[in-house]
Amino acid sequence: MEILGARLSRTRLALGLVGVAAATAILPLGGCAPQPSSQSTVITQPQAQGITPLQRGTIRRDVLDAAQPALTAWLSSDPKAMAKYFKPYYVSYYTNLYSKYAKQGKQRVRKLKVSSMNVSDMNKTGTQALVDVTFIDHQYFADLKGNPITKPTNKSTFIQLTLDKQKDGTWRVDNMIADAPVLN
Repeated sequence: MEILGARLSRTRLALGLVGVAAATAILPLGGCAPQPSSQSTVITQPQAQGITPLQRGTIRRDVLDAAQPALTAWLSSDPKAMAKYFKPYYVSYYTNLYSKYAKQGKQRVRKLKVSSMNVSDMNKTGTQALVDVTFIDHQYFADLKGNPITKPTNKSTFIQLTLDKQKDGTWRVDNMIADAPVLN
């Protein structure tokens, strides 16, 4: 019996070693990858026209510095104050809108609590940028004496400003995207 038991142990051991050897042959060990069958060549081409990361950071700061007073001018509900920061379309639009409100015996009181203001995108030449503004909307309508007619929604909302760099180096709001109740 001892001899039969010894033979079975040796057979089991031999089968175990064969199994480990087979598994090792199938599974490559870490770091033992074969040499690549092809080679890669890096071709240096002239860099596409654009701005460097450092320039991008400077432009980002300039855009945010321009967006803040533009937002303040819009909040003032004064189209003349907006003229410095907005394209003529918006100055005309808000002049007409506020005139229409006055004929209806009301005025727009714009109040926002800005949560964040961030440049979310910029074109590759750094002449146009998108600014996302998240805020709590405290705007409401009042009569011409300033007495509230409506209540603010007090909801968190969003507006996106597109700013374009002008020939004189200043930035102007070219587009505003938000829900109509926020913009009107």
